[in-house]
Amino acid sequence: MVQNNADEFVKNSAFSYAAKAISILLGFLYLFVVANSLGPEEYGNLAFMMDFLATGALVLGFNALAETLVVFIPKTMSRKLSGTFLKIGFLISALLSVLAYIFPETVVWIAQKGTPELVQLVVAVVFLNVVSTLIISILTGTKNFGKILQLAFTENILNLGLASLFLFYFNGGVIEVVYAKMISLLSIIVIGWIFYRKLPLSDADVSWGEIKKFGFLSAALGFVRRGSTQIILVFVGWFIEQGKLGFYYLMLKISTYFVELPITSLNNVLLPTISAQEKDPEKMQRTVSLSVKFYLLVSALFSLILVLIGPLFVALIFPGYSEGIYLLPLFAVYFLMGFDISLGTFYRAIKRIDIILKSSSIAAIPTIISGYFLLQEFSVAGLVIALILNRGIQVIYFYLDIRKHGYKIQFIPNAKDIKFFYSIASESAKKAVNKASYFFSKR
Repeated sequence: MVQNNADEFVKNSAFSYAAKAISILLGFLYLFVVANSLGPEEYGNLAFMMDFLATGALVLGFNALAETLVVFIPKTMSRKLSGTFLKIGFLISALLSVLAYIFPETVVWIAQKGTPELVQLVVAVVFLNVVSTLIISILTGTKNFGKILQLAFTENILNLGLASLFLFYFNGGVIEVVYAKMISLLSIIVIGWIFYRKLPLSDADVSWGEIKKFGFLSAALGFVRRGSTQIILVFVGWFIEQGKLGFYYLMLKISTYFVELPITSLNNVLLPTISAQEKDPEKMQRTVSLSVKFYLLVSALFSLILVLIGPLFVALIFPGYSEGIYLLPLFAVYFLMGFDISLGTFYRAIKRIDIILKSSSIAAIPTIISGYFLLQEFSVAGLVIALILNRGIQVIYFYLDIRKHGYKIQFIPNAKDIKFFYSIASESAKKAVNKASYFFSKR
């Protein structure tokens, strides 16, 4: 039974990994084109404004809509649930986008970065991103990872191609890069909507009580967690110059591609998988234990690769950003602690999102206070240190709560676990090679 569960889990993870692999490959190419073309100051300005406004959307609870869909779609397979959440997300994000479009000077004043024109365009990107994320959440909940793979490829290849065209052929800049992102997001929304309409969802009524409770708690969590991040970003706008922001965001992207993206695909499969295992707590806890151990093993490997290869990679591919190389070891530590994502997924699946809310609330105040002083003392390195502090506090809280309630979640992988992961990975790789060989033999 455990083997069958693992096989299904790995099979679904394979599609998610493929989507992430495409994102990593095309993401590196996109980063090479955009970051080198714009330079640290313009790239930092664009990346900061994207981050600032996207975080603002998350503070308002849009991530709660996506999380609730991923948790409850596997159980209800309800078109009413998905349709209602799509309408809510569309209407609220459209309203807020209109307000930001009308009053862009206010956003520039708060952030102390960017221009009114840039704010107006980035707000449109945030709106489109909310809609596309909700559609992808529905596809995730229904375990249509192959379709998510198609959307990932389409969005990334369009974004790369259009950005390259606008920058090199039309001699564009930041504004044209934003236009490329808008067009690529709009394209996958159209394709994703076609996928969504073909899903075998039911028109039956759903019980809204549990869904509303989970959604409100998730929205409160987003407000606390992203609210503290938003305050930190305000401090960043006040204290950090644009060139250093360019160093920070490039190193963040590279670290994300090296460490986080290859393993977060596991979490994309984990939530709908363990949500469907709600009636079998032991099976759920085994699955979470496997994911935590796998995360620790793989993140340790990729973090080591980042520290060893990252500096040379930046010096060769992004020479204009070499001044920010010292941030890579800090990001390696931050992402190494990222198994809290799997633990948070566990609490979401057992409807104890209040635990995540408590951990985020406890971590928020120390993060904000320390961030204020660390940014002034250590510039962007202080920002990464504040992020490490925040994640460390939440990991400790999760660990203590797990032990308090006797959840059978294990953290440290043993030799048997490593052998198990190797056997599953080897078998999956062989199947992939066989399928590829069969495909090419038929051509």
